Amino acid sequence: ASYLGFKWSIEEPSGQRSLALRREWELTGSETARQDLINYNADDCAALEVVVQTLLQLIPKDAVSPTVLLYPNSVHVDSMKIQTPYRLGPVDFVLPELDQINKCAYWDYQRDRIYVRSNPLLRRVARRNQRNKRRQILPVNVTVNASRPWKCPGCASNKITINGRHSKLLYDLRFTTGGVKRWISKYIIDHYKCRSCGTPFASDVYDWTRHRYGLQLLAYVIYNIIGLHIPQLKLSGSMFKLFGYQVGQPTINGLKRRAAAFYQDAYEEIKHKLAQGKLIHADETHLRTRSSNGYVWVFTSMEAVVYLWSATREANIAEEFLSGFNGVLVSDFYSAYDSISCAQQKCLVHLIRDLNEDVLKEPFNEEMKALVHEFTVLLRPVVETIDRFGLKTRFLKRHKAEVARFYGRLLTREYKTELARRTQDRFRRNQGKLFTFLDHDNVPWNNNNAEHAIKAFVPLRHVIESYSTESGIHDYLILLSVYQTCEYRGVDFLKFLRSGEKRVDDYVRKGHSLRSRPKLQETSRIRAHSWSDPTR
Repeated sequence: ASYLGFKWSIEEPSGQRSLALRREWELTGSETARQDLINYNADDCAALEVVVQTLLQLIPKDAVSPTVLLYPNSVHVDSMKIQTPYRLGPVDFVLPELDQINKCAYWDYQRDRIYVRSNPLLRRVARRNQRNKRRQILPVNVTVNASRPWKCPGCASNKITINGRHSKLLYDLRFTTGGVKRWISKYIIDHYKCRSCGTPFASDVYDWTRHRYGLQLLAYVIYNIIGLHIPQLKLSGSMFKLFGYQVGQPTINGLKRRAAAFYQDAYEEIKHKLAQGKLIHADETHLRTRSSNGYVWVFTSMEAVVYLWSATREANIAEEFLSGFNGVLVSDFYSAYDSISCAQQKCLVHLIRDLNEDVLKEPFNEEMKALVHEFTVLLRPVVETIDRFGLKTRFLKRHKAEVARFYGRLLTREYKTELARRTQDRFRRNQGKLFTFLDHDNVPWNNNNAEHAIKAFVPLRHVIESYSTESGIHDYLILLSVYQTCEYRGVDFLKFLRSGEKRVDDYVRKGHSLRSRPKLQETSRIRAHSWSDPTR
């Protein structure tokens, strides 16, 4: 109405102010409040009339069709496209025939199967793409020859004969100060047989040749998936463009499973250290898988983080993980944590936000305002002490007397409003859990540590949600736990992956070096000629 030129008789009119005027008139009988309310309602009706008349004037009276508008910039709502039913992503069709018809309309299907038949340019592009997709023979960077054994490993006889030979290619990466490059190693393995005892054996056993792809390539893949949140399909295309490796999405998913199995011991070690520690922050968040919904629970200290998967939000997963825990549990006000038998500290930031929302919901509730103000006066000097001296009991214990006086005043009052009574009951139920940090060193008064770990999971959730199975989620959570633990301990995640260490503690003990990374012996390296060079 104001945009159309209507002038209100009062300044800054609002529905909220009208509620205040109504309440004032009911309590005091003020004639001024009554008249202001009547004027506001009259202006409200007049403003509505201006809007209605303007809408009626959009269509001229002599128009044959209602779509003929008087104003050229006006659009009839019936002609507007409805955006809600349309979305990107897979659609669940009722009939399989509809699904098949829909697949024939995909962009890449029509471009590669339909349009290419009538467009010469697209035919040339299709042939060029087909040539690029052909598996190319990549040159070998280094050949590792087999060493000849002197005796049989079974009977120590020197009567041994060669019994065959085979080779194996290891596709890997090499990190340098200037970047990353492709590195392919060819291992030659001779097979022998003892003439004395008949035992067959191999000349060399390379632990790192059990897989097709090497440790450095595995580290690169996991760092991109977990550290950079790159989807597996996009990473597959990136590796082909950068290194020429035709590593499909199923292969990358297999590398993820391989890494999760490799770091399973580190994951269990993190869980054990957290359960045996003195402080744990806990939180949970929702996650939707391909077949069902579930929850991801996070338990963290100042140095370690672990993520757990649960099909429900019930307290079973927290009770099982925290069984035998004797430290302090910091959490929000979710009732699932109340059943855990240990000292608890509820997040005061959550409490402050809830109190603030309560005051906004009832801005004229003076009892609630007084209660929140009193709690603010209590908490502010405590926070100032923490900012000055840290989380040390010898400095914080002086505030315990004021906390006791606050509860003494709060619990003896009789409030008239329902909201104030509910808040009073909330303080009563959590009386032993709001100021636990005053009695323990290095216990925070908020749960920001767990929320930070949840925020680290959210970008990964956007990538894997709706596409991963429950087993795939477990693999992601193992690797994410190791990643966040490295971040909390100031360890470079990529360097840790490249080191080949299974545990973060072992890596830290060795001084963040890569000396433990497996290396080939220089004496066994022979430069291989390029297979694409016909002159060699």
